[in-house]
Amino acid sequence: GSSSPVPPESFVPPSAEELGAMLPQYEIRHLIAAGGMGAVYAGTQRALNRPIAIKILPPDAAKDGESIGRFRTEARAMARLSHPNIPTVFDFDVSAGYCYLAMEYIDGPNLQELVEEHGPLPIGTASDFVRQTAIALQFAYEHGMVHRDIKPANLLVHQAQGTKTVQVKILDFGLARLQQ
Repeated sequence: GSSSPVPPESFVPPSAEELGAMLPQYEIRHLIAAGGMGAVYAGTQRALNRPIAIKILPPDAAKDGESIGRFRTEARAMARLSHPNIPTVFDFDVSAGYCYLAMEYIDGPNLQELVEEHGPLPIGTASDFVRQTAIALQFAYEHGMVHRDIKPANLLVHQAQGTKTVQVKILDFGLARLQQ
């Protein structure tokens, strides 16, 4: 995928080794993406030997009640949604000065990267992706949650191993609103 330059006001994410030392229950393999709002790493949950993605907030956010609250909302919102088009949340905590969220690792590009690399999608593929996204958003809504930040960069495209099935996975529920 394409990596965009990190804006100057953003934090420098810890290396995979540094984060692994802070979170010994996970083996952190590499940084997937980083920006002003946090970083995402690929790794393995040691106890269950399963692939995971770990999202962390900048250290300043771990000291800010509002940021922790928003991140906790994202974690809880995603954790209460069990759906094939929404990544499963495994863990959330504030540890070693970082807020982190461990979730299902999805191998694949986001929709923005896919279109930038291959051009416009065939109409059948595009309609299938829209249908999957709409079904997942409806499911989230029925469970009291509105995403509020749907865009191509927040839609991962994943081919299930050993199948021809291509799934859209909705990422970044950080701006979601829980309807009580």
